Amino acid sequence: DDELSNILAKKPSYMVQRYKGLGEMNASQLWETTMDPARRNLIQVRVEDMVDSDKKTQILMGENVSLRKSWIDNNISFDIVDNFEIKKDGEE
Repeated sequence: DDELSNILAKKPSYMVQRYKGLGEMNASQLWETTMDPARRNLIQVRVEDMVDSDKKTQILMGENVSLRKSWIDNNISFDIVDNFEIKKDGEE
């Protein structure tokens, strides 16, 4: 929050909005950020282990907030920049 405040102080014309999900955006914001084919990137996700995938989905999307928070604290580093490598159709 401090970093955001410092940036916005230097750029008073900037506006930052935070959303918990796509359903909170209005139609024009959703089009601009997510739906516009000229600006979006689609990536294919392959699930190798359905049991592990289901377990992680339950942890991250379930109602147990303390379990989710604990998993994030133990497994996620917010210091790492993750630039998804986007591959064209047919590339491995």
